[in-house]
Amino acid sequence: MARDRVRRWLPGVSASSADIRVYEDGFVTKRPGRRTFVPWTAVSHVRLRNDELVVDRGVFDSRFDRDELEDPEAALSLVGLSVDLTGRSVTLPLRTLGLGFSSRCRTGTPPVRLDPSSGPPRRLRATRTLRVTILTRPVKEVHMTDRESARSRAPDDTTPPDRAFRLAFGGYVGVLVAGLVTAMAVLRRPEMASTTLTGTSVAGLTGGWLAGVALAGRRPGLAVRLGRTRRRRAALVLPAAPFGLAAATSLVGPLESRLAVVALVSAATAALTGGLLTWMAQTRYVDAVTGDAPVATWEWEPPSSPTLDAVVFAMWLLFGAADAYRGDWLGSIVWVGLALLWLCNGLAEGRWRVGSLGATPELRVHEAGLVTQRPYTRSIVLWDNIDHVRLRADELVVDRGLFDVRFDRDELAALEAAHEEIERRLPNRSVG
Repeated sequence: MARDRVRRWLPGVSASSADIRVYEDGFVTKRPGRRTFVPWTAVSHVRLRNDELVVDRGVFDSRFDRDELEDPEAALSLVGLSVDLTGRSVTLPLRTLGLGFSSRCRTGTPPVRLDPSSGPPRRLRATRTLRVTILTRPVKEVHMTDRESARSRAPDDTTPPDRAFRLAFGGYVGVLVAGLVTAMAVLRRPEMASTTLTGTSVAGLTGGWLAGVALAGRRPGLAVRLGRTRRRRAALVLPAAPFGLAAATSLVGPLESRLAVVALVSAATAALTGGLLTWMAQTRYVDAVTGDAPVATWEWEPPSSPTLDAVVFAMWLLFGAADAYRGDWLGSIVWVGLALLWLCNGLAEGRWRVGSLGATPELRVHEAGLVTQRPYTRSIVLWDNIDHVRLRADELVVDRGLFDVRFDRDELAALEAAHEEIERRLPNRSVG
């Protein structure tokens, strides 16, 4: 029924391209072979964040990243929404869609206010992923200058990745390629000699590493795009799951038993390299969005329990050595992999520190958001993503959905000063 309504509204339009079309009664997302219609009555509100345009409609939201929609500010403006062109407006209701209304923006840039008038549809410049066409009836054409168009792009999308990231990305791709080709070799020729199998793994690792380094060098802004959202960072670790599933299947199923060793090693190394790449990408994204000097800085101590961490790490290594001594190589790989993951996670979270190497842990306030500086990594909570900030007796709680950020007084002495500064920076000033 919904498709018939879309066809009735879009007569004679082929399905060979992808675009988004906005009408008075709703908007249509058209992809090759599939069209989706969302009426305005089903939309509760729309949020324009730094990196994505979110149309809330109950459980099933429509999300468009900047990689898909290059000019989300202009797209909102064309359908009659007041939008801050710096991309800092949040939660704009759609009840008066098409009529134009004023919206209080957090920054000093005045909002764009549109008065409906007839005119031709405006086709926005889009990336290779989506072509965006706005066809409101009536519509007002908005011409964006080159400076505004460049400002709508993600930060440092044209900056090539640094050498360390290219090498890490190459190692990540090499591990995946080596695991894949080695597993395929075991399945095709179970009787293959160990030396030949090792050579296959080395060749796959080398070839994948070179291809990954070359690919990262040819994709400007790759590190920033990968570290931009939590979903993209989690996707870097997901390739380890199929290798783990293959290992479990080979233990209980008819697959070659040697596949279990190959799959387990591949899963462990993919998880390690994927985690390393995740932390590097997140840090580089933070550097890209915080080019300004911090407004306020406070030293803090990352929560840690060195004795407990050392005991867990040594225990897992001991279990791995015991299994290797008994000839249980699968168990040894599992325990050693867990120990290495524990070690890397402790370094990334700041629980462990190698001597005086690394930066001093700090809490920084930037124009873009709240930055948590750890010895070897950095993370940011954008102001638009913060729902609420609460100051308790010995704890500062920054609410951001399911993933809160908490600072105890033992970790951050200046709780009151941090609370006051964060409170002043919130766009909706939701404090407690």
